[in-house]
Amino acid sequence: MGKRELYFFGIIVLIAASILFAQRLLTAGYPTHSDVFYLGVEAGVFLSGLMVCFVLVCWLLYRLFHSGKGG
Repeated sequence: MGKRELYFFGIIVLIAASILFAQRLLTAGYPTHSDVFYLGVEAGVFLSGLMVCFVLVCWLLYRLFHSGKGG
């Protein structure tokens, strides 16, 4: 498997993870007073993971289209 295929696989995995993170953030529901801290921490972790996924997708796309021979 060449670099190009690995980049495509990485992009697909990261996009799938991003979709799952966004889905979890959007369907958290309304917290009760005892769940507020937990949901706040959870939202921060998922949002950070979502940002990391987007950065890695952009980096892999850059490497895919701007690498020398493409693998």
